[in-house]
Amino acid sequence: MVNLFTVLPIINPLRLQKLQEKDIPSLLTLEKELFPVDYWTEFTFREELKKDPHSIQVIKDKHGVIGYVHTEIWDKKLPSGRTVRIGEIGSIAVHKDHRGKKLGEKLFKQGIKTLKKKKTSKIIIHTRLDNVHMKRMAETKFGFKTEKVKKNAYEDGASAYRMSLS
Repeated sequence: MVNLFTVLPIINPLRLQKLQEKDIPSLLTLEKELFPVDYWTEFTFREELKKDPHSIQVIKDKHGVIGYVHTEIWDKKLPSGRTVRIGEIGSIAVHKDHRGKKLGEKLFKQGIKTLKKKKTSKIIIHTRLDNVHMKRMAETKFGFKTEKVKKNAYEDGASAYRMSLS
């Protein structure tokens, strides 16, 4: 009997890799489809690539980008004078036709791994109050805790949970 899991990658190869400029058009299509109100522009993606070529990692199939994770870091100076490195998973997206395959979980895990490599002391995410799936995944799969609700976090006035992992 054939082991389906050894054949599957040959039939449907999905690759996680850093974003390349040639991937931006298919990424923009995905972005506009999933985030019709506050999607990123081509300019924004190109600026992120210039700032940190590893900040956006994508999953592709033979047709283009079907999912991505965006991460960024910044240093925050505390009142004590000490500086801490904060990492943020800014966005995770998976094409609607590819949901239910644990790709969002794989992207989330990759985002955490990327930020930990950069020696962050805290990782945060923001997710819309109505994004129950993301909130539940962050809490149950990765141990994130809700810190607060941020009012008017998005362009359409929607609020967001600010969640963190220390």
